[in-house]
Amino acid sequence: MDEITEMPLAMQAKILRVIEEQVFERVGGQKSIKTDVRIISASNKELLDEVSSKNFREDLYYRLNVFRIHIPPLRDRKDDIPELVDVFVNRFGALSGKKINKLDPSTMDKLTNYRWSGNIRQLQNSIRRAILITTNDTLLPEHFDFPDLDANGLRMIESLEDGLSKLEAALRRGDVLPLSEVEEIFIRRALNATNGNISAASEKLDIGRSTVYRKMQEYGIKIEEYQTS
Repeated sequence: MDEITEMPLAMQAKILRVIEEQVFERVGGQKSIKTDVRIISASNKELLDEVSSKNFREDLYYRLNVFRIHIPPLRDRKDDIPELVDVFVNRFGALSGKKINKLDPSTMDKLTNYRWSGNIRQLQNSIRRAILITTNDTLLPEHFDFPDLDANGLRMIESLEDGLSKLEAALRRGDVLPLSEVEEIFIRRALNATNGNISAASEKLDIGRSTVYRKMQEYGIKIEEYQTS
């Protein structure tokens, strides 16, 4: 379970019951199902602070906090970067239909020496973007453009990554997402790629500017989030 501090309190109570009683019911079902699972959870916030702020249940915290692993930020474990790069290159190369055979040595130097304010999500997004840009089988330094991101920028990257990951997972399972969710993902993606230029975004999406405006209002998308100075 990723980012468990974002879990609503009502859902926290349900998860606590599953942990304590090892039973659950399917949505709409009446039969209790026995389960035996190991739960691995993650958060980028300090859970005790969230407990103190009444945003996270104390009893659930102690149930989950049996064995704690602290993972340092990516900038403090740069030896992990080459292996992570290989994983993401293989994953997103396959999804895009491109065969990426190698990274230029100077590319790996650039990736290793960057501070990665957005941690693995930012690295993942950068690899995905570079694969879309390249026209051959090699990733070069110029395929990576690293902006200085503030907290809002990092949250925007995380939101984009969550949406794309959800879409990819659904496609692999053969599921169908509601059209509104798919629309929002691609509108946000287009705005991010064009730095908030609505005309350019509408061209990429092959829809009219007025449609983009209307959809932004419908999905609560603010243009300021995507404009850079």
